[in-house]
Amino acid sequence: MASPYGRSPQRSLYTAPSDCLNYKLAVTSPQSERVRILLVEDSQDILFLMKMELEALGYAVSTARDGESGLEAAKRELPDLIVSDIKMPGMDGYELIARLRQIPELASTPCVALTGLDMDEDLDAGRVARYNAHMSKPVDATELSNLIQKLTGGRRSSKQ
Repeated sequence: MASPYGRSPQRSLYTAPSDCLNYKLAVTSPQSERVRILLVEDSQDILFLMKMELEALGYAVSTARDGESGLEAAKRELPDLIVSDIKMPGMDGYELIARLRQIPELASTPCVALTGLDMDEDLDAGRVARYNAHMSKPVDATELSNLIQKLTGGRRSSKQ
């Protein structure tokens, strides 16, 4: 039977759309056991790559493309951890985290600042906004996974 993507279903997952990868992960690890991450990033390429890497490591990842939609997604999904870019159009990462910290259900959710900025004043601003950690782009997926485990009390992805 031919796939709507022009390839047979037996071909490599690298040619399959991302929803096929999600299906494979969902079959091997129940959603309730996986660490749920909200990834907020305005760069579509970075968002796609990080989502794929984190899902390949066994995390359940939802995404938002800006601070406003990230805030709404966080309220709706109550993730275990939030990874947010700092410099985004509209509501930036600092404002996003400051607003999340005012919501009782999200006030203690661990948050990681993901940014191309690595200057002392940016790190200080991240602390003031109450990010739990700061990572500079490009981010190594293994390092991020180790940080996620640390911030979520040792909870592991389904692949570890």
